[in-house]
Amino acid sequence: MDIGTRPAVFYEHVDRYAHYTAVCAAWTWSVHTGREKVYQRHRQRLKNIRKATARAREDLQQPDI
Repeated sequence: MDIGTRPAVFYEHVDRYAHYTAVCAAWTWSVHTGREKVYQRHRQRLKNIRKATARAREDLQQPDI
């Protein structure tokens, strides 16, 4: 299947799944090692990545002028 034929919802679900998997892994690791501050930095990095992804998605949806 060509990438262009898959619905955008599919990629949104993949993005969310990857996000939650990373959050769970970071939380488990921080609890196990007692490094909550590292976990908080990781969460902030993920939030920044998601914001950048959303901005890029909006830019792609705007028509070319």
